[in-house]
Amino acid sequence: MTQPSKTKFFLSVLATSAVLVAGIETIRPQQVLAIAGEENPGVSFGIAMTGGDINAIRAKAEEFVCGDKRVQVRSRLISAVDYIVDPVEQQAVLLDEVRTKAMENDGIISKACESFRAMGQDFPAMMEKRRLVLTTALQVMDNIQPSVKAFYESLNEEQIGRLKAVMPPAIAQKL
Repeated sequence: MTQPSKTKFFLSVLATSAVLVAGIETIRPQQVLAIAGEENPGVSFGIAMTGGDINAIRAKAEEFVCGDKRVQVRSRLISAVDYIVDPVEQQAVLLDEVRTKAMENDGIISKACESFRAMGQDFPAMMEKRRLVLTTALQVMDNIQPSVKAFYESLNEEQIGRLKAVMPPAIAQKL
């Protein structure tokens, strides 16, 4: 991936972080909860995290993805990009389009959450849940990617530099 592609990818991750969390929920629920814990430092996931109870971990991850916390985290991330980039008028319009698409994605995710909860716990149902999570993640990414791309392409080098300055070093050095 080229540097601009990596930066675009990072912005899309910011704008759709909750969707990506949903995409890994059934695969790596402990990491989902670790991310949720970082975003909400006062939140404790208790015995489920330390005891390794995979069903409890999955239940907490599902609660995060299908609940209000996902929306709050997503909103904070987009607001953080807004604050860091300090967009000019045209860029603000493009970032508002990203917000609008992200809110549209909330409906898609809510519908998927309803279907997810209605499925059983046997092996075929678990496989179907994984398919649902991944297809939903792809659908939401396809929905938001054009607006994220338009916003990214409107940024100047200084704005991109400000984003890089606040990224974790391992990500920033790859951009």
